[in-house]
Amino acid sequence: MKVLKNIKRFSLFLCLLLLFFSFSCKENEIEREIIDHTTFPSEAKGLIKNKKIYVTSIGQANDAYMFDYKYNDNLDYEFDMTLKASSVEENSVVFIFVGCSIKALTESDITVLDEQNRIDDFIKLKNEKKISLIGFHLGGINRRGSTSDSLIEKVFSSTIFNLYVSSGNQDHYLSNISEDNHIPCLEVSSTVSLEQPLKLLLGVE
Repeated sequence: MKVLKNIKRFSLFLCLLLLFFSFSCKENEIEREIIDHTTFPSEAKGLIKNKKIYVTSIGQANDAYMFDYKYNDNLDYEFDMTLKASSVEENSVVFIFVGCSIKALTESDITVLDEQNRIDDFIKLKNEKKISLIGFHLGGINRRGSTSDSLIEKVFSSTIFNLYVSSGNQDHYLSNISEDNHIPCLEVSSTVSLEQPLKLLLGVE
């Protein structure tokens, strides 16, 4: 009889425990509000005005090359895919194009750890208020994945502004990182839609 009572008590406890976790899961499943980030944020206007600009890539994806090909006549900057934080002048801005290409990393004899360490060096200077970082993800969903996302999160959570294409934010991963870290961001339809945002970053209406 005592064994049966213990079994009943355990069963009751188990049911209550399952009920508790069921309610907890439902609370966690509540969807967060989706915010429209397709309008250039006013607080980002003029962020790069009168600043020296550097352009680099974390992950060695070709996003940075695409940007350089399309906009090197519109903006004055130094371009270096493997830029070191120690080479950046104080009070300057670094555009970091993040997206992992294992093929490009292998061909350049660079590891993901190398790129993570390079990010850390930039973030250290940023935290010391010596430089500013702006994050870009232009490769769309093709440049997403566990490795890319780990690099993206590190970059996008340490910037003053993030810019990305809609196709790379279908799961709201990029916008959520920005929102969670209170960083203004902008979602554009494609890489050909960057001319106006660049002007606004320069403070040109």
